[in-house]
Amino acid sequence: MAKTNYTIGFIIAALIVVILTNSSAQETKQIPVYPGANLVTETEAGSEPQCCSFTTHDSFDKVLSFYQSALKTKPMDTKQLAAAYPAMKQLFQGLEKQMPSTMKYRAFVLSEMEMGGQKSAMLFEVISNPGVVNFTIPENSVAQKDAHIVSQWREQTGQLTAEEKAGKSIADWQQLQGALPTAATVGKFKRGEVTGETSREGPTPHSSVVVSYVEQVRQGPGGEDSQKASGATILIIIDDVGNNEDLVTEMSSPSRSSEKATTVKGRYPGKESSEGEAGHEFCEKVFHINKRVVVVCKGEGTKDLALINKLIDGMNLEKLAGLK
Repeated sequence: MAKTNYTIGFIIAALIVVILTNSSAQETKQIPVYPGANLVTETEAGSEPQCCSFTTHDSFDKVLSFYQSALKTKPMDTKQLAAAYPAMKQLFQGLEKQMPSTMKYRAFVLSEMEMGGQKSAMLFEVISNPGVVNFTIPENSVAQKDAHIVSQWREQTGQLTAEEKAGKSIADWQQLQGALPTAATVGKFKRGEVTGETSREGPTPHSSVVVSYVEQVRQGPGGEDSQKASGATILIIIDDVGNNEDLVTEMSSPSRSSEKATTVKGRYPGKESSEGEAGHEFCEKVFHINKRVVVVCKGEGTKDLALINKLIDGMNLEKLAGLK
């Protein structure tokens, strides 16, 4: 993590961006991050973290050339800006007086506007101190291709919401897939396709993977070709909900009179049930691992928990227990 030495002039210049960004109702121009720039996640004592500041040890001219090409406009110094935008004249004159001789300042005009009846502008600033070039891109201006950097900054500076933390912690569904049972059949049930999804957004981020086992039955005389699906199905679902312990508890705790508490492999607490009559049978076993991963095993058209237990025996639960 890089740390910037902020001068008085740099703080004043940064304030200009904040004021103009907040006062403009115009569409924000997207600004790419200079290749190889270091994200700043440490600030001076007493100052608020600001997304997203960067440093680079490349030359000032090289950075300016990159942004001139990316933003399709030429950089301006403090004198040019003071002359072109009367609303900011005093700010730039003050900045000019406070800038040390070793500091260089250029700004790119992103858009123009009126402030107090005078012409003003929204700026993107690039500042050079000996050996380092600094620039700040407001969070809502970071180019889409660099959006992951905003998430990185929010994570490293402790700005993530509880939902965002959950979204960051969940595994991709392909990682969960390796824990599914691999048996081609169990009893008369034949393994089907695996499906999955990962959603890191919204109030309940999660990652799920599902495999189905469908019962095959013989239809009258004949050989294997006369078999077809009966409609009875066993589903094995693995759901990673991150740090949402309340959801884990709700899903794996008994809530009906037909459900009873159970423990899988002596380690993983959950619930199970088996009920119904012929044609309307149902069974289920739900348990959690490390208050993070919920495993749901349910049968529709069958109440044979022994089949579910056999599939669970073929699962790699240790893989789920090892998720970080």
